[in-house]
Amino acid sequence: MELAYGAEPGIPRISSICVGGPNDPWPFFIMRITNLFEIGSLQRKRRGRKSAGQSLVEFTLMLPILLMLLSGLIEFGFLLNTYLDVIDAAREAARFAANDDPTIGLPSDLTPNFWNRAWLNSRGSLFTASDGRINWMPGWSDCAVLDHDLLDGEEPKSDIVISGFGFLNNTVKTRFPVGDDDGASNCGYQQSSLSTADINAKMDPSSVDNSGAVLVEIYYEYEWLLGLPWITMIAPDGIVLHAYTIMPNTYAEPDVVTLCHVATVQTISMDPADPSYPAHMAHGDYLGTCA
Repeated sequence: MELAYGAEPGIPRISSICVGGPNDPWPFFIMRITNLFEIGSLQRKRRGRKSAGQSLVEFTLMLPILLMLLSGLIEFGFLLNTYLDVIDAAREAARFAANDDPTIGLPSDLTPNFWNRAWLNSRGSLFTASDGRINWMPGWSDCAVLDHDLLDGEEPKSDIVISGFGFLNNTVKTRFPVGDDDGASNCGYQQSSLSTADINAKMDPSSVDNSGAVLVEIYYEYEWLLGLPWITMIAPDGIVLHAYTIMPNTYAEPDVVTLCHVATVQTISMDPADPSYPAHMAHGDYLGTCA
């Protein structure tokens, strides 16, 4: 083996390697180093194959769980989107109902009135809010389109419920339809989820004493879009989405008149639907309308 000096003094560099006779140790040394490199490379390859196999097994075990989580996110994403559509539809329908008179007509009337117009507007608002995905049209009296469960024998759950309220002293004095605390159901599948006590609790004490309001409630049964077994085993029949909106309605305000009492002045309801109305008018201490 010959050594030559490089550009810098005292730094040797290998110029050439010459293999000598049988007693020359250099060939054996070079072969030994070569074998070490080959063994190290082989060990690295074996470790690489083992690590890749382990990762493949772990991925195979985790893949079903990842797919379940991904499918659940997709399903509940569609559910949330539908719920937002129902909320928007209830708001829009309540805006229409706020400009109509719930004191005229009954839900059972076939002639156009507040109730069937509110149902029809609710259906149209739901169609618009969902971009046509939820179609309960064409008419307010067609209940078969509200729920496809009618076709497979299950109990339908989708419905539209309308209620009106007349407030006196921030308390419900009259609920429309008169005598029906369950609200006016479009198809009879649901009833109002808000009792008169619930409405009273929502009233602002600082609001106007004499006022009216209308309540629109939409029930929509969401059927699973993907229908995967790990979702249907939790809720096999889907989920009923419920959204409601309360809007002011001046038509529902109770008629009041201030009557003069011998000792006091008192404001009473002149609404015939008010149970206390006949007693007030029959009381002999009232002298007439105050000027």
